[in-house]
Amino acid sequence: SGWIGGGCTRGIVIKEALDAIEVNKPRIVRIHPDGNIESKPGVVDYKMTCHSGGAVELYIEPVLPKPHLLILGKSHIAMALSKVAKTIGYNITVMANGVEIYAFPDADQILDKGIQNEALQSNSCIVVCTQGEQDEDALEWAINSGVSYVSFVSSRKKAHAVFNQLKMRGITIEQLKQIKTP
Repeated sequence: SGWIGGGCTRGIVIKEALDAIEVNKPRIVRIHPDGNIESKPGVVDYKMTCHSGGAVELYIEPVLPKPHLLILGKSHIAMALSKVAKTIGYNITVMANGVEIYAFPDADQILDKGIQNEALQSNSCIVVCTQGEQDEDALEWAINSGVSYVSFVSSRKKAHAVFNQLKMRGITIEQLKQIKTP
């Protein structure tokens, strides 16, 4: 937001900022009236097209939110995952009926009333570690949540059985292929 200079620079800056966010790497953007400037590594150059001329040099650094891990389940695997994920910088939400706060000291949020849509964030990924407690319900919700990453902690045999149940609920093969398991 805000004003960066001539209207002809705005589109360039927005494009480069979005690209920096996508690849999560900073960059320098130079917009100059002289198209023959020497290019340097890490610098993106553009020719100034504004009639008023001038030059702009910007440093763009993406500042992204910490990734959000939504753990469905209260198993020992869920507890270990919470600890490891916190160590590598994730924000953590644990969601399960009757989950006990003391079991997840590293979690940022604990929701003990089952599945709640409010737990989802734009940068959420979901790991289902329900270990036999409403596996199908948790996976169906995770698949339909729209997040970009869903995994299911299970053996191949268990995953196959749960996936068959989900197919009977109307979950498509394409949707099931998106789940990372075992």
